[in-house]
Amino acid sequence: MNLFNMTSRFDFTKIKLLIFFIFLLISLNVARGQNLITGGEFQMGNFPKSPEATAMSKNVDIPSTTHTGVMTIEIPLYEFNFEGERFPVSLTYSTNGIKLDEISSRVGLGWSLNVGGISLSKQVMGTPDHDGYQKYILNHFSPDGAATIDINTGEESDAFKALEMIGHTLGEFANDLEPDIYSYSVFGNSGQFIMDFRENKGLVYPYTPIKIEKINNMDFKMVNEKGFIFDFDLQAFNEDYNSCTSSVSVYRGYKNHDYRINKIGSPNNNFIHFNYEYESGLNSFSYGTSVVQKNVLSNKVIPGFNLPLIPPTCYNSSTNTGEKILREINFPEGKIEFKYSKEYNNEVRQDLVGDIYLKRILVKDLHGNTLKDYLLDIKYFISSGSYNYTESYNKGNQYRLKLEGVTEQLSGRKYELDYYPGNLPPRLTDKKDYWGVYNGANNASSIGSGKYYHWAFLEWRTYNSGNNLLPSYSHAITSNLKSIKYPEGGSMNLTYELDDFIIPSVYQDMYNTMGLSNGDVAKTGTLRISKVELKDENGVAITKEYKYINPLTGKTSGKNYGSFNLEAIKTDVIVREADHMQHSRLDYNYATNNPGWNLTTVNGKSVGYTHVQEIIINKDNASKNHKIEYEYHHDRNEYEDIEMSYNSGALINLNYPLYRPERGLLTTKRYYDNNQNIIKKDSLEYEFNSYFNVLSSGYQSSNALFQGYLVRLTDAVCAGGCHYTFDTYPFYNKTFWIQNTKTTTTDYFNGEPKIITEQITNYSPNPPKHIYPVNTINTNSLGETLRTDYSYPQDGLHWQTGIMNQMIEKNMI
Repeated sequence: MNLFNMTSRFDFTKIKLLIFFIFLLISLNVARGQNLITGGEFQMGNFPKSPEATAMSKNVDIPSTTHTGVMTIEIPLYEFNFEGERFPVSLTYSTNGIKLDEISSRVGLGWSLNVGGISLSKQVMGTPDHDGYQKYILNHFSPDGAATIDINTGEESDAFKALEMIGHTLGEFANDLEPDIYSYSVFGNSGQFIMDFRENKGLVYPYTPIKIEKINNMDFKMVNEKGFIFDFDLQAFNEDYNSCTSSVSVYRGYKNHDYRINKIGSPNNNFIHFNYEYESGLNSFSYGTSVVQKNVLSNKVIPGFNLPLIPPTCYNSSTNTGEKILREINFPEGKIEFKYSKEYNNEVRQDLVGDIYLKRILVKDLHGNTLKDYLLDIKYFISSGSYNYTESYNKGNQYRLKLEGVTEQLSGRKYELDYYPGNLPPRLTDKKDYWGVYNGANNASSIGSGKYYHWAFLEWRTYNSGNNLLPSYSHAITSNLKSIKYPEGGSMNLTYELDDFIIPSVYQDMYNTMGLSNGDVAKTGTLRISKVELKDENGVAITKEYKYINPLTGKTSGKNYGSFNLEAIKTDVIVREADHMQHSRLDYNYATNNPGWNLTTVNGKSVGYTHVQEIIINKDNASKNHKIEYEYHHDRNEYEDIEMSYNSGALINLNYPLYRPERGLLTTKRYYDNNQNIIKKDSLEYEFNSYFNVLSSGYQSSNALFQGYLVRLTDAVCAGGCHYTFDTYPFYNKTFWIQNTKTTTTDYFNGEPKIITEQITNYSPNPPKHIYPVNTINTNSLGETLRTDYSYPQDGLHWQTGIMNQMIEKNMI
């Protein structure tokens, strides 16, 4: 049992005092030979979520819209109504592209099992958030100095806080200020949140009126604004390991938390229950997740202070220690049963040796009558080619689970799936681009080229790895979904292309590792949809083509919200705590492959588009051809996230996702007929309201839920006591309540605006009605006005009545 989870804040302060005295004694009385690699050689963010959680997170973190160029393909299985809410069960596919190291879910590569659109997962940022620690709220942070703590008040100096933030005084579980990020989806509400540890609640972005509470430091309870309650249970069945860390490290055997929906309750006390069971006869199994590659380039030469051995190759892996799998969903009108390969045909997975896959789904009514009986046709993508890593991390890496079809056995209705041909290399090999996508290159490693400072010659040099990390479309589309044949006889064919973006004029090329120039168009390895061909059962064909062009420039409208450089070079320091030592800091740099980050989806998609044209072509009736233009909100400045720029000589490079909820908001939508004449235009205006940020205990500014810090220890000068020096980098978790305050619709005739309708939505400046419209005012071009006023339960009820209190408790007002 974890001691820190059992203590109050007062008791925890006492524990920290004890830790401090032990730390102080060590600092004062022990000969100092300790070397501290301050950056943390292994980042937990490099460990992806479990395959199931990763598959589900795609649909939350990378929404399907023309802004992202991503579609979600769905095979509907069943749907029921739960007190006015849709509960669909389906297989869904995201067209964002396949990563070379990606592991299939239990329904196939790129696919996920969607049960009601309900999911919750966590991405560790930095080191795992520890429930026993309170995150610091730092108004003024100047950590350089001595690490002290007041024995009477428990007040800690900023230096002491900084040492806690890097784990120096707390051991392996650092109390960092990089909050872990949760992705969630419940009945039409989806997004991300971080934890407010002082209030034990979730802070949602973008803001939506949903209550999120952590129960017993493990499980989650969510209540949406309609009063539906969602109970999620912690499933800590995956243990993460790194081959180059000690057995006592948090990075060796860390429980990577997954969450499973356990129960959904309605305002009328009806329930949906989800039953999970262990699969009999299955043992724990392990699999490799990524490979860490490092090549030391240079270091300062200091007599008697040598650089420790840094392993050139380390392996990240996960061990499944026994997972409960979804067996049954019970709802008021029946149940849905899930059958797996072990019980169906006594098979286990070849890609995750020891795991199972989903084989059959049955829907039954309350009398046990079978309404639907789906059978999944599961095969494998099989790779050819040799491995180049240790065999123990390569079990099953040449296989990827493949969904080839779905048959409803009672009716004989069948979905047939086809994928782009080619041979994906085994997972964990180096034939991939910077974004982790297959590019066909015969690379010796996954390390890119870059510029670094050579400490011996005191000059900047270029490191040429000889590896090709640029994208290749012909390889990137391998094993991506190509077509679906529907049971009714129709079909859908998908055509992709690589994402691209414009290099902004403010781009600095000092660390240019991709050969880019200002104004150039650059491509990434991720994919966007360029064409969808639809045929119905009668052979009538409709084609949708997508152009991602800015009409003002004639070039791509893509904006890169991520890094513009292959971040191949890292700089770090080793600090030696030693009495009266002249040199206590050793600087060095190394080339690395930055593993793991490209398997996570929490950053969203790195490229978004400000202008997109959707062209609909009816090959059998040209009069039905038309076009729709979309224009999206984008950063006001050409390169707003200048803090995300990369510096190979810096100890800190910010890689925490800076959420921009305004990105991708639709601002203009234009409709054109088959002769390219405009017929209609919708213009939307928004207000970015930061009122609800005050609900965060870490509230410091109007747009931020929490101020985070990246901290690096850079030096320690010790003579009787230690004076510490740090590099710090503050960042903000920003969010807004986004309100559509005005929509203007213009109808055209012969290219001229004839009818203009304006709708203005007004909101109350006062809680608790703040998020709901007070009225809407519609005005047409003739000056006619229609006003609609809205009233809510709180308008007619006294705040102290029992009904009002019940509605507040259920989050309905």
